Amino acid sequence: MNEVLPLILGAVERTEDKRDINLGAVQAPVTRPETHFSDVSNLPTYYQSHQPACGAHAGTWFKVRKDSRDTAAPANYTPKFTWNDIKTFDGYALEVGTDMRSIFKSLKNTGACDYPLLPNTVEQSVEAYGRTPLTAEMRQNASTKKIASYAFLTDLSFDAVCDAVYQNKEVILLIKCDSGFFRNTTPTFSQPLSGHFVVAYDRYDKDYIWVKDSTESDPQFSVKKIHRRYFQPQFIREGGTAINLPPLVVNIATNRNALIRELIRLYTLLLPFAPKK
Repeated sequence: MNEVLPLILGAVERTEDKRDINLGAVQAPVTRPETHFSDVSNLPTYYQSHQPACGAHAGTWFKVRKDSRDTAAPANYTPKFTWNDIKTFDGYALEVGTDMRSIFKSLKNTGACDYPLLPNTVEQSVEAYGRTPLTAEMRQNASTKKIASYAFLTDLSFDAVCDAVYQNKEVILLIKCDSGFFRNTTPTFSQPLSGHFVVAYDRYDKDYIWVKDSTESDPQFSVKKIHRRYFQPQFIREGGTAINLPPLVVNIATNRNALIRELIRLYTLLLPFAPKK
């Protein structure tokens, strides 16, 4: 299970930016089943050890899951690459962590790098781990593994997150947890002490949502299920996912003009009812 836990896990709440895309503004709701099962036992487990890099670990597993859904051979990317890329632009000190917007920016603008090019040597110091030069070969490798765009959830209720993981398969969550989250597969939440990124994936039932966690080196304990009672604002702080949108739609949706954003929301909701050619 956990060998070492960092004092700071590494999740920072993002500052307000009106250019952020609201998932509900660009994705029409669908009817989902009450329960849904998905197996991730064949995917790698990324362990952050004492590094305050849960954001890079969550983002990397998020991309691995996305790229491995339709293939028998799972992808394997390196959190160390994503962490070092994030640290070139996010503006936070290494020991603080990063925010969700920076995770998605890295995946969108830089991409994910194959593990063998930069193994995840978390036993290093925080400084050495986060100040590793990224080579042209690594960046070229990552350039073919990007996400198209991303959006954030404004409704973080249990049912809304179930809707998002059913439609989008993977959702990064920023949670605020305490000691009850660790060393078990059914965590409890009492106090919102530590900010942490986990990945909710398309497995849920009427009471639980399953997530992948980077504080456990044992794959058995890195998959946890969070009870619906804990989907409260003090514990579930943010959610975001990748979404394929045409560049024009992204440009409109990120426009600061509220009227334009409302028009694109209405367009997206009406799109499924448009006459088929």
